[in-house]
Amino acid sequence: MKTAHRFEATRWLGILGGLALSCGGLPEQSLTEQEEMDERTSELRARCTESTLRAAVKEGGRFDFATCDNPDGVIKVAKTIDIKVNRFALEGRGKLRLIWSGGGTCDKTTGQPSLFDIRGNDNVLRGFSVEGAPDGIHVSTGKRNRLEKLVYPFVCEDAITNGTKRPDSATETVIKDCVFKKSDDKAIQSNGGSLRVEGCRFEEVKRSIGACAEIPDPGHHPRRHRGRRQRPRPCPEASHITAVNNTVIGCSGYAFRSAGKKSRKANGTLVAIGNTFVNCSGAIAAFEDGVSYAQDNKHQGSCAATLKVVDRGEITYCRQTSSCSKLVDGSSSDVKSACR
Repeated sequence: MKTAHRFEATRWLGILGGLALSCGGLPEQSLTEQEEMDERTSELRARCTESTLRAAVKEGGRFDFATCDNPDGVIKVAKTIDIKVNRFALEGRGKLRLIWSGGGTCDKTTGQPSLFDIRGNDNVLRGFSVEGAPDGIHVSTGKRNRLEKLVYPFVCEDAITNGTKRPDSATETVIKDCVFKKSDDKAIQSNGGSLRVEGCRFEEVKRSIGACAEIPDPGHHPRRHRGRRQRPRPCPEASHITAVNNTVIGCSGYAFRSAGKKSRKANGTLVAIGNTFVNCSGAIAAFEDGVSYAQDNKHQGSCAATLKVVDRGEITYCRQTSSCSKLVDGSSSDVKSACR
C-alpha cells in the first residue's frame, strides 16, 4: 500500500512539472553578483564626451572608459583639460582615442595648446591614444604623476613635456610602456624637474628624449609661423632624466640628451641603462655641461658614433655593445669608461 502511495505521488509530481514547463518553465534562478553588476553597468553605459571627461576631472576621482558606450573609441577634445587635483585616474582600457579638435597645427610650431596640463600629485593617465594634439600632454608641476601605455600614432610638436622652465617643475614623473611614432621633433621634452622613462618604444622619431638647453636651438623650429616670429625661451632649470629598457628605431642628432649649465645649482643629468638603439647615431648625448651615464645599452644597425658630446658635455659609459663606426662624435677627452 505504501508503495502504491509513493507511485501515485511521483506520478502527480511529474504531471505538475509538465504543466509548469508548458506554462513558461520553472522560476529563473537568481543572478549572480557579477551578472547583476554587468547588467547594471550595461544599463548605465552612455556615450562619453569631452564634457564627461571634464566632469570626472573636476570631481577628482576616476574616469574609466569601460563605462562608456563609444564603439569607435573616440572622444574629441577642443580645449586643454587642466588637471589640478591629486590622485585622479584616467583608464582608457587600450580602446580610448582622444582626438584633438581644437586650434593649433600638428607641426614644430612652439607655444601651442596641450591635450592635458597636469598640475597636481599622484595622477595617472593610462591606456589611450593621443591623436593630433599640437603639444601632446604637459606634466607641468607636482610629484609622482604617471603616464602609462599611451600611444601616439604621430607626434606633433612634442608628445610629452615635463616641467615649466621654473623651479616648480614637475618631479618624479614616470612615463612607462608608451609608443611614439613619426616625429620631426622630440617625443619627450624635459623643461626641468625629474622624470623616468621606462619600457617605451620610439619609431621614426628624430629625438626621443631631450632636456631643454640654456641656449635654445631656433634652427630646429620655423622662425616664423603664420606671420608670427618664434623665439624659443631659454631653459634656466636643470633636468634629471632616467631612461631604462627603451627601444629606439631611428633618430637624428641624438636619441637621449642631457643638458645643463654649471652656473645652475645642479648640472642636468641623464642615466641611460639597458636601452636598445637601431640606426641611431650619437644615441646618448651630453650638451652644454650636461652629464650623462650610459650602461648596458645596445647600439645596432647603421650608426656613425655611439656617443655624442657638445659644448663641454660629459659622458661616462659602461658595457656598451655597439656596431657604430666610432665611439664618440665630439671631444673624446670628455668621455670616460667606468662602471658604477
